[in-house]
Amino acid sequence: MSTAKPIARDLSHNRNVDQPAAILGVLSLGVIGSIVFLLLPMLIGAFTENLLFSPSQVGLLGSADMTGMFLAAVVATFWIRNFIWRMVAALACSLLIICHILSGFVQAFVPLFLVRVLAGFAGGSLMSIALTSLGDTRQPDRFFALFIAGQLTLGGLGLWFFPGFLAQFGLSGVFVALALVVLGS
Repeated sequence: MSTAKPIARDLSHNRNVDQPAAILGVLSLGVIGSIVFLLLPMLIGAFTENLLFSPSQVGLLGSADMTGMFLAAVVATFWIRNFIWRMVAALACSLLIICHILSGFVQAFVPLFLVRVLAGFAGGSLMSIALTSLGDTRQPDRFFALFIAGQLTLGGLGLWFFPGFLAQFGLSGVFVALALVVLGS
């Protein structure tokens, strides 16, 4: 009896998730779903300086995306094997783009907090799909390492360019850029 892991397949038309294009797509989804988490220290500073929120409001805004990601991960345990991942990913990407754009223009605390929770939910859904897909591959440990490398690379680039980008385009420009990153992936 063979102990080799069977060829991994996802729910979207039984495509092999071990194909290089599928793995690259899944890695991209996971990385863009987590980008705000990686940029959070800079975003908190930008919320403080540009929107003049109180320290407690800024703390709550910082936790908004994490709250959404947590909720998405919990909810994903119920749907992840029952829905076509491509459709869910397309909806989550669309929601994430809308939330990033809205975040650049909403300046009141409560609406911005709610938009950021929704953004976190969308990003957490993308991460859930990505991590589940990577777990279904023949080499999940290898691809998880690539996922972490992708996060660190995009996060490092984001932190490198964030201050100059914020100074030139403002907070709305940062969020529009994040929406464009999601759209481009």
